[in-house]
Amino acid sequence: MNCRKSIFKFLGIAAVCAASAACSVDDADDLALVKLGALKKEFVVEADANTFDIDIYANSAFHIERINQADWISLTCGETEDGKGAITAECEFNEGFKRKAGFVLCSDVDARRDTVYVKQKALVDAKIEFANSSVIVAGAGGENISPIETNIPFSEITVDIEYAKADNADWIESLEIVDSESENRSLAITTEANAADEIPRSATVSLSFTTAGRRPSPSNSTSCSARRRRPSDVRSHSRSSAKRMP
Repeated sequence: MNCRKSIFKFLGIAAVCAASAACSVDDADDLALVKLGALKKEFVVEADANTFDIDIYANSAFHIERINQADWISLTCGETEDGKGAITAECEFNEGFKRKAGFVLCSDVDARRDTVYVKQKALVDAKIEFANSSVIVAGAGGENISPIETNIPFSEITVDIEYAKADNADWIESLEIVDSESENRSLAITTEANAADEIPRSATVSLSFTTAGRRPSPSNSTSCSARRRRPSDVRSHSRSSAKRMP
């Protein structure tokens, strides 16, 4: 989460804390014991733009490393006196989903570290709601369309598929939510034909959305359709039974 006038923005993605901010402390010579930490480890702020102080104790130089990408929050190191100080955090207005930023105070003298998290509330609640708890697809295969209500772009949704039988897997070729301006969207499931004439097959599909820095929000399981945190099956009929389906 590079330094310009001692204001540090968490920008970019660094694998091993590549972005950091340095903070110095006066009168840090001849330390008997290094002290570094935040008095409060987690902050929850409103969706509106706001500024607040993170009170710390520190008696030696340290730097700040970010945990996740969070360009909506900036930090300013204040002066530290008598082992006490503050970091000023400034959060931008959040017009999207809930989000979370994490950063670590890292001593430049020893291995001492302390982690702080900032969570910002949202104006919009993430939603994934299926019209049906299960979907039955044709044994002959092909595309099945069913309704789904969500305000999350499909590119940000994680899809996990669990097949009832490991030796009869991967028959769901693709699953996609057709994005639109409306929350009422279409869930498209494409399957292979069921080669077994009399044996149906099933699978459970979980859809989950990860807000920035946290997981998940919300999670829905279904066979390609599901209720919140309640699994359901996607069932594929055999070829013979598929003939009776429209």
